[in-house]
Amino acid sequence: MRKTLLIAAAALASSVISSQAQVYSQNIVGYINVPLASGYTALANQLDFDGTGTNNTVATVFGTNLLSGTTIFGWDNATVSFNSAQWISSKGVFQWKGSTNLITAALNVGQGVVIESPASNNITLVGTVIQGTNITPLATGYNLVSAVAPIAGGLQTTLGYVPTVNDVVFVYNSTTQVYSNSQYISSKGVLKWSPAEPQVAVGQSLFIETTGAEYWTNTFTE
Repeated sequence: MRKTLLIAAAALASSVISSQAQVYSQNIVGYINVPLASGYTALANQLDFDGTGTNNTVATVFGTNLLSGTTIFGWDNATVSFNSAQWISSKGVFQWKGSTNLITAALNVGQGVVIESPASNNITLVGTVIQGTNITPLATGYNLVSAVAPIAGGLQTTLGYVPTVNDVVFVYNSTTQVYSNSQYISSKGVLKWSPAEPQVAVGQSLFIETTGAEYWTNTFTE
């Protein structure tokens, strides 16, 4: 299974969202300016569409912000593969083409996608900053997820992820245009990340590979 992901990730991961993403918030309304590379970017939904926490989809999250020809890849944990949909202009009318399941499926806060953009550009994601204690369920295998709160930092020390031994985290890097991986291991009785704790940017999604069902709990209060 890991080999399958590595092949898929290698094909898709030519770049990732950078740490230059900016977050602005007033009360509970948030704005995230996200730089998209020409190529692939691993992007997270960290703002809620309408404050309910349940009505987010690819269409509502991205709206009309994307360039024509942009492709969204959503990860299907059950099939260990990506579904895709493309935002295109046909006779002057913009519309989604591709996987109906991906277009209408939930893309709630704490979930991620991979975006292939035909050119570098910036998009602005708008919504409610979810506050309090939030829980992201992780299924056995590969999960394309993010922290619920739009905060950058160490996956465990800042973003509250409590790893289980043998968890593997894959993070894309826009500078090197490759992905890196870190595993949580027990070495001579000491628990640690090898080679180092994953660092995550605002608006960045990442793959977490688990050996069993887990939960990522993180707390944010403005």
